[in-house]
Amino acid sequence: MAKNKQTVFGWDNEQNITNIVVDEKFMQSLLLLQNNPSNISQVVLALYNSINEANYDNSINIPPTVDEKILHNNVVQFREIIYSHYGEYASFLDDAYNALDSDTPGRKKRFLDFIKYQYQLQLGNLQREKQDKTKIEIVRENADSLIFHMINLLIAQIAINNHLTSHLSKEDLQLSVVTIVCHAFVECKILENPNI
Repeated sequence: MAKNKQTVFGWDNEQNITNIVVDEKFMQSLLLLQNNPSNISQVVLALYNSINEANYDNSINIPPTVDEKILHNNVVQFREIIYSHYGEYASFLDDAYNALDSDTPGRKKRFLDFIKYQYQLQLGNLQREKQDKTKIEIVRENADSLIFHMINLLIAQIAINNHLTSHLSKEDLQLSVVTIVCHAFVECKILENPNI
C-alpha cells in the first residue's frame, strides 16, 4: 500500500496523514518574516494538546547566556533568528506558558519536556549513525539541522491538533513555532548546555 504524501498545511481533509512534507526553501523564507505575538498562545496550546503521554527527563540545569550557548553548540544559520525571535517574543511566549499553567499547574514543564524529549530522540539517532564521534562533536556539526528538525517536528505535531489554529495563516503558525523553538534553545531544552 502506498503512503499518503501531503504538505503540512493540507490537513483539512479526512485522509490519514502518514508522511508530512515541509518545503525547506519555504521555511527558510519564513525565518526572515515578522511574527504576530498574539498567535503564540494559540500555537502553544494547540501543540500542548497534541502531545501524547510519555515520561520525559525532569533534570534542571542553570541556563547559560544566549551567546555562550550559541558558541558552545556552533549555531550558525539560526544565530540571528534566535536573537531576534527570543528577544522580541520571549515575554509573549512566557505569557502563553503562564496561561497553560494557570489552568493546570505543570503544563508548561510538560510542554518543554516534550520538546526536550523529541530533541533527545533526534540526537540519539545521530549518535547511533556516528558512533565514532562524541556527543558534543555531533551537536556542533548538526546544530542548525537539529534546530530545523525541531521546527519541522512541531509543525507536523500541530497538524494533528489544528482546531485552535485553523484560522491562522501558515506563515503566522510557522513563525510562532520558530519562536517556540528559539525559546526552547535558550532554555536548554534543545542543544547542549555549556554549564554541565
